[in-house]
Amino acid sequence: MTRLKKYLASGVLMTCVSLALRGLAVAFNAYISRKIGAEALGLYTLLGSVYGFALTLALSGINLTTTRLVSDALGENDIQKARASVRKCVCYSLFFGSLACALLLILAEPVALFVLKDARIIKPLKLAGATLPLISVTACLNGYFTAVRKVYKNAAVQIGEQLARIFICAALLKLAIGRDMESCCTALVLGGALSEMLSFTLSVIFYVFEKQRKKNTSKSDRNASGVTRKMLSIALPLALSTYFRSALLTLEHILIPIGIEKSGENRATALAAYGTLQSMVMPLVLFPAALTQSFSSLLVPELARLKIQENMREIRYIAGRVCHLALLFGVGASGVMIYFADGLGMGIYGSAEAGGYIRLVAHIVPIMYLDTTVDNMLKGLGEQLYTMNINILDTLCSLVMVWILIPRFGGYGYIILIMVSEIFNASASIYKLVKVTGMRFYVLRWFVLPSLSIIAATHVAGALSDMLGFGVLGAIALSVGVYFLLLRAIGSLNKEECAWIKGFFKKSA
Repeated sequence: MTRLKKYLASGVLMTCVSLALRGLAVAFNAYISRKIGAEALGLYTLLGSVYGFALTLALSGINLTTTRLVSDALGENDIQKARASVRKCVCYSLFFGSLACALLLILAEPVALFVLKDARIIKPLKLAGATLPLISVTACLNGYFTAVRKVYKNAAVQIGEQLARIFICAALLKLAIGRDMESCCTALVLGGALSEMLSFTLSVIFYVFEKQRKKNTSKSDRNASGVTRKMLSIALPLALSTYFRSALLTLEHILIPIGIEKSGENRATALAAYGTLQSMVMPLVLFPAALTQSFSSLLVPELARLKIQENMREIRYIAGRVCHLALLFGVGASGVMIYFADGLGMGIYGSAEAGGYIRLVAHIVPIMYLDTTVDNMLKGLGEQLYTMNINILDTLCSLVMVWILIPRFGGYGYIILIMVSEIFNASASIYKLVKVTGMRFYVLRWFVLPSLSIIAATHVAGALSDMLGFGVLGAIALSVGVYFLLLRAIGSLNKEECAWIKGFFKKSA
């Protein structure tokens, strides 16, 4: 279990960083929403949905591909092959990043005028496209750092980028406030572009120093032969799947505000509802998932190594334990958000509407968190094409539901869509993981009893908060403490598991 402990030691660092970054992102979204309003935030979010497809083209599966190639090379103790893999992946990144940049610059105007029917996003879209080659190379180098377990370098890059984004965007927004919404969106995009340049620079510097540290034990490039073929065999199928799914997602998000308009709202109200859901509610709901996302993303190289060794016993052990902890955490987060939704919506965003949406979406949180965890484990086991196919089918179904539900139910139709989509996606992924690993799910111990525990914990904390005036944050902290004690008392989190977790935190110290 030594390697697993090393993995979790890195996971502790990435978890802390992810929590900090997501916390900053939620706070900054709250700042933006108060400064520019929900309608402008909705316009910026709509712009991001189109940009998201261009970003998918720029990345073309390079992050996971780099991680897999470098992990395999290091598993063979071949430094030369690992370096050759990075060189090939950087060239791949530059090609697809430049292609995406060119296409977005050319198509920004027709897409804005004839698809989105909103000329205000032309300039911001073109500006966003200029950063795509840099983002693609940064993703490639991040994949390398994940493979060599130097996650603190990824952490430093992410922290630098996020802090730069916040300060630059805040400064630019001061200049844009009071002008039109196009100016506000342009300010946000420009701030993001400058922060991406910083991220790219830091990644390159870290890679150069890392490369100088590792001695080259190979005498020729002979062992590096076949890298291009292997890279393309991993990246292109993954890229094609992501293109299709990203295109469907982009279309889905374009149709959401259109559907809300068809439900009887005007353009401004539709954009405001869309902005509230996508840029206020979803980031907050997904904020705690940093705890599960960080660990599960680092499972990719670990499970890839175990699969090569055909060590199914340890794979089954890891899969079961990680799914169990992800569910315990997801159930707790869900219960807290359901009970304290109104306080969170008003306290963070000053929006009662956001609070109502948070309470509804929070019911599906355990499935959302578990689905992300399972998907990452399947990628590590070489089942990334299966997950992509499921995601594509899920997106197709979602597209149909957007067309049917949102014109009838407005924003609440979108919430129904999220719930149905997550249940389908998670069910398919869990089925595959169980089939591949042979692990077992214990519904009573992993889900039912924790659900009862968090209901009791939040009600106890809420009652004490009302009497003693803890405030929302104090009540949430008390809920977490009571929930942990109840899990221990009913055996959903036993002594051996607590010792297991504690050992990994000591390892990381």
